[in-house]
Amino acid sequence: MKNPKPSNLAQTHGQDLMRGEHRMKTNKLAPGGTGSGSALAEPRTPAVEAKYHKPRMANAGIQDTNEELRIDGDRRQSKQENLTWVKGARENLDDTSRKNLAAGRQPAMGNLPINSVFAPSEDAGNEQSQTGTSIFDPVLCELAYKWFCPPGGSILDPFAGGSVRGIVAAILGYQYTGIDLRPEQVAANKQQADRILTRGPGDEVVPVKVSEAMARLRFNGCDPEYIRTTCHATCCESSTSTTGTLITIHPTEQPAIESQGGQVIDGLLQPLPGCHKCPFKTTADLCGLHDTPDKPFGCIASPFTLNKNGTLIVRNRYKLLKCYDDGNKLPAYVAFRASLDLLFGSTEAERICKHFADGGGDIIAPMSRLTYQKLIDNDAIKHGSTIQEPPRPHWIVGDSRDSQALAPGEYDFIFSCPPYGDLEVYSDDPRDLSTLDYEQFLAKYREIIAQSLTSLKPNRFACFVVGDFRDSHGYYRNFVSETIRAFQDAGMTLYNEAILVTAVGSLPIRIGRQFGSYRKLGKTHQNVLVFYRGNVKAIPQEFGTIEVPDLLPPASPE
Repeated sequence: MKNPKPSNLAQTHGQDLMRGEHRMKTNKLAPGGTGSGSALAEPRTPAVEAKYHKPRMANAGIQDTNEELRIDGDRRQSKQENLTWVKGARENLDDTSRKNLAAGRQPAMGNLPINSVFAPSEDAGNEQSQTGTSIFDPVLCELAYKWFCPPGGSILDPFAGGSVRGIVAAILGYQYTGIDLRPEQVAANKQQADRILTRGPGDEVVPVKVSEAMARLRFNGCDPEYIRTTCHATCCESSTSTTGTLITIHPTEQPAIESQGGQVIDGLLQPLPGCHKCPFKTTADLCGLHDTPDKPFGCIASPFTLNKNGTLIVRNRYKLLKCYDDGNKLPAYVAFRASLDLLFGSTEAERICKHFADGGGDIIAPMSRLTYQKLIDNDAIKHGSTIQEPPRPHWIVGDSRDSQALAPGEYDFIFSCPPYGDLEVYSDDPRDLSTLDYEQFLAKYREIIAQSLTSLKPNRFACFVVGDFRDSHGYYRNFVSETIRAFQDAGMTLYNEAILVTAVGSLPIRIGRQFGSYRKLGKTHQNVLVFYRGNVKAIPQEFGTIEVPDLLPPASPE
């Protein structure tokens, strides 16, 4: 079995693993810092730190909600590949702009929409654009997973400081497990994954026509007294379903429903044994989940659906219910106002209702893409389709020195980007490597690597993205070599090394006077170290072959 064909992205930029950046949220030295992508302007002293260093934040390094991968554009481009960045006029993007686009982040200057192409003249070299949230390159993730992990394989990340590696893994169908000490970081990662992986970016909207004719159909409305005495909530029941009910549960809601004791099979809520009623229906025929966060989307939105033209209409089956043209005989937009609030938001729903109350005809209203997709998904479930959600990344709060206990099992790939010593102190937890002096840091760093590799399956790769950094006197630590030595001592061999070119940004400006004074060169790259353990002749059988055009026949592993 062959791996997926390399995407255009990989074919075009595979030689240098793409250009990207890895920026920290609070670099210890801003202009002329000692980070892997900066130059040391002056010896590191308290006076220099006071000059350049912003006050540390308790949550330094946490990914915020601006770190968002723009994946929807590529879904429109290709049904065969789920890429991790937006295609566009890439020729006109500088490195920082391209990465901002991939991350869905707005530029530091101006008010361009999130999915805009940022002009180099506005963003390149802007020092503001070189600070902020630390974002791992999503393109590097894509290539590393496709090249060095079996399709659908499991990934362990012992330094899971951000959400990108997990989100990209999920988009591409890999099972990702990351470990991080900070609960707030893990919570931020999960929140970000929920926003991105719930079937498309939630900040996009779809224009939806609301049918005036359907909106004026008359119903009693779902008031409790009418339900108890007259209709008995028969809208939850079905004469065509073998179970007697037809209540859809979207895949994103299934865990919550099951935690309440409900059973979901093929996206449908199963009735109580021995009867054809919703398990949450009370003896008074009211909904036991009403006014709770767990009430299914499909129940609230049930009166409305999208027809084949994408117009919002009242479901045909509702004209067969007792409440149709009965009782209060309210127009549907009034009788089912709660449904419109859910679908469009209360402000937009109010505009729609006022339009109809004033005698208006069909109206176009914006609906969030997530809501639009849920409507489509739920109708597909009703017709027997299975909605496949991407696998969700799994983040664990804990110390990676205990990875075997925290994340038991075997993994197909170890992939991570460790902290660079104490360049950025992430917390005051004594277990946090960034709080230690360098010798202590190295000892625990080596321990984490060894512990993680005990979970790696035979004939598998591991990859760390690292960069050298300077000590307090301005000398390089030789961190890249220390990383290689740690893997070798743990039984792995260096198999590949690549260079990840990071954004130049304001480095040329910052390095001018600094180089003249201290002769220290600026650094704009990181090392991508790939290790292997096992029989190299097993690689084609374990991983398949990558189709790369215009290359010579496969060479001997020797």
